[in-house]
Amino acid sequence: MLKRHWLGFLLFAVLLSISVPGRPAGFPSPAPSAQLDDLYQHYDDDFTRLLNLATRQIGKPILKYEEMAPGSFLRKAAVTGTHYELGLLVGLIARNYGMQVLRRSALNADMNARITGMYRIIYPQFLEKARGIGQAFGIALEDLDLRYLEHDFEAELWWRLFKYQQFTDFTGFSVAKPILGCSLTSYYLEGEKRQLIGRNFDNRADRPGFLVISSLDGVYKTIGHSIFQLYQWLPDGINERGLFMGMASLNSPQKYADYKDSPDYPDRPAIQAVHLERVVLDTCATVDEALALIGKTRVWFPVEFNHFLLSDSLGKSVVVEFDKDKNMVVFHRQAAFHVVTNTALQEGTDYVYGACWRYRTATDGLQQGISSMPDLSRVMESVRPQSGYTRTLWTAMADLSRKEMTVNYRAEDYAITRTFGFLGTRLTWAQLALGGGYECALLLSNKRDTEWSGQLHLRQGSDEAWSGSWSLDGQDRTGSDGIAVTIGPRSTVKILLSGDSTVRSGYLRLTAEGAFSVHDVAPSYFYRYLAGGRLQESVGSAAAASGSTFWFPVEKTATTDTGVAWAPDSVTAPFSISISLYDSSGRQLQQKTLAYSGHEARFVSELFENMPDGFLGRALIESEQNIHLEVLRLDQTGSGFQLTATPPDRIR
Repeated sequence: MLKRHWLGFLLFAVLLSISVPGRPAGFPSPAPSAQLDDLYQHYDDDFTRLLNLATRQIGKPILKYEEMAPGSFLRKAAVTGTHYELGLLVGLIARNYGMQVLRRSALNADMNARITGMYRIIYPQFLEKARGIGQAFGIALEDLDLRYLEHDFEAELWWRLFKYQQFTDFTGFSVAKPILGCSLTSYYLEGEKRQLIGRNFDNRADRPGFLVISSLDGVYKTIGHSIFQLYQWLPDGINERGLFMGMASLNSPQKYADYKDSPDYPDRPAIQAVHLERVVLDTCATVDEALALIGKTRVWFPVEFNHFLLSDSLGKSVVVEFDKDKNMVVFHRQAAFHVVTNTALQEGTDYVYGACWRYRTATDGLQQGISSMPDLSRVMESVRPQSGYTRTLWTAMADLSRKEMTVNYRAEDYAITRTFGFLGTRLTWAQLALGGGYECALLLSNKRDTEWSGQLHLRQGSDEAWSGSWSLDGQDRTGSDGIAVTIGPRSTVKILLSGDSTVRSGYLRLTAEGAFSVHDVAPSYFYRYLAGGRLQESVGSAAAASGSTFWFPVEKTATTDTGVAWAPDSVTAPFSISISLYDSSGRQLQQKTLAYSGHEARFVSELFENMPDGFLGRALIESEQNIHLEVLRLDQTGSGFQLTATPPDRIR
């Protein structure tokens, strides 16, 4: 039985599936329940219909729009292609909805020319998007009124399409005058050179918000949230270079709220404040680059006055505010952390500490020191408004070294955690066995002409730290769950992981740091079995693909069995995984639905009952959320056994 320990170590826990209702549990009901349910379930019907129509007119998908989970109120949007194609999509949606765009006139021609000049220098992609919008209406770029496009056009379009007024009317947390919120923190772990971010987005009513993953040509990939506008307005997010930017309203003392601009376009070229975040994350890799861009830009605040937190993977963090003349004021990090709420740092930290309970609570918590992302999460939870005028609609946590963002939503009672990262920042091997004779060898070759840095993480369960004894190259590392990896130019390193007498199963993840990519290194990964100190078996394995639907062949005989191992991708809370078994003729024999409970490694014959010897067929795995999957084969031999690892056929 020893040869099966590494594969069957974890048993499936029987968990209840979490169903996400159309309306968040415990939500106040100022409107009749049926009316609220209809709003939550059908708020985006018009948009979905218009999106499908515009996609057919273009002839290719630009925006993939889907539920975060089946039945969920939350939505995820993935954007690909060019900015022109995105603009054409938005323009067609607007035209099919019956909207018009404004043309520039002789009176504003000079201002439009100056706006064009600004964007050609700072963000020419906006002009390409505008050109696409104009194309949908048969209007050339030089004839569009860019003042109107900067704010009014899309603000009106998305406000109407996503029924924001109905959400404001029906789901307000209080009939009293709202006090808008938001809290942001950054914390730099000096010893690990890791910049951590916490962000609560607070609002006075429940409303549509979108997790947007952008991979448009010519700019950095980004992950963040949009609200009131799909894609263009980004109140928080990270990019593939490890830069974070987030905003909060600035309304204390009252004079700062009064610094809000007129809704009329300013008298010189300007970028709307929330649009500025999109521009920065699309084009800047570091805090210094972002400050240079903001410093030469007139920031326009037509909705409310704001300030920003900017942090990068290199460890730099600043708070950006503006005075009454809209001059930039920068506060550099003086301690390990920054805290931003809704009170101006220009008044001094003593004033802010006394005036804002959230600033005071977060500061007290961070001054005690933190050592991990869970520590920072607890600080953010302590300043999450759950009564009064506002609620935290989402909490986003980011690890800028790993270039990952983790999110929890009020609409799911903050119970489901999702982690999103960028292709090129991590590799996952879905099966790792240490102890009881099993060990792992990983060889990494740096393809760069410069030094490469990253982190190797030993994980178990649902992205949990490795429990139990383990060693790195014979040196005990019990209690830690990560290894800093530095590889010289064009050099190769070997990493040997081992355990004690107990077999433990999990998975292995390699992440890149700073501006590096995991594709800068060439990996070779092996897990091995030794008996009496002598090597019995060595199995090479490729990094496991991430997806939701997989096919793979299955064979079961007296001496052969087929196994499968999976590891979490972005979601660590329970969800459903369906496994269907087919015979060699394609006839479905059995189907089983399991509640995901973290990393798992099992033989197919353990998943399905009464599989006869001599079985040949295939299995289909369909998961509600993306997972990493690896297929394994066991052959018994006269002298022992042989293992083989192979990737499945990923359908999507």
